[in-house]
Amino acid sequence: MKNIREIKDFYLAAYFLASGLEMLEHRREGGITVFHFEDGETLKGLKDQYYNNNGLVKPKHYGACLKSLKSIIHNAASESEVNNELQTKSAVD
Repeated sequence: MKNIREIKDFYLAAYFLASGLEMLEHRREGGITVFHFEDGETLKGLKDQYYNNNGLVKPKHYGACLKSLKSIIHNAASESEVNNELQTKSAVD
């Protein structure tokens, strides 16, 4: 079984993606999206690099990862709104 780390920091999650970590899943929690990555030494090392400002990520690739996560967030928000609307309609009908 994998140890999962939940990441709420959008920019850190993009850094993990740009560094080659695979996002396992994501979910909406209230008004934010939580990203799940496998926890371990690689994640810890990348987190240290990120917060110590000494990482080695290609800027264009990081930008592409930011766009990808924004897409996920906006799609998840839209799906959530559609589901809420459908539940409201069902309750009224």
